[in-house]
Amino acid sequence: MSEGQRESWLLAADSIRADDAAGFGRVCDEVPPDRISQLAVIAVHNGSTRVLAWWLEHGLEPNLCDSGVALLQRAAGAGQPEAVRLLLAAGATLDGVPLVAAASSGSLECVRLLLEAGADIELGYPGFPSPLGAAEAKGHREVARYLTERGATRRVGA
Repeated sequence: MSEGQRESWLLAADSIRADDAAGFGRVCDEVPPDRISQLAVIAVHNGSTRVLAWWLEHGLEPNLCDSGVALLQRAAGAGQPEAVRLLLAAGATLDGVPLVAAASSGSLECVRLLLEAGADIELGYPGFPSPLGAAEAKGHREVARYLTERGATRRVGA
């Protein structure tokens, strides 16, 4: 990465942390393409919804993955319901296990949003916690109760 690209990346990251969509818009085109997924992860983890909304309107792929994990799963795992809402509205799919991530985070709102979008209440990776198992393992009783009320039974993914 050149010094100019590094500077642009740092400015973009600062804009994301400040949730400054205008500032982000001024520098995002100068960020190296191989660094875009890192910035998108920062945006969803920080709940930078103004930046995320602007970026989705200007071509950010809602199903973008970083290290094999989709933005929706990262947003759910960070307990960022507004980021989840924006990504779903932009066409993010329920690939992976975003509901497990939401249940692990303890975000009841993320869990609700994903179930409303059609997430499989029992889906987990084989041998690893299902959404219910993840909520119970992390001590998120309200989320576990909500999942059980909606029919979740499995504690381990299949």
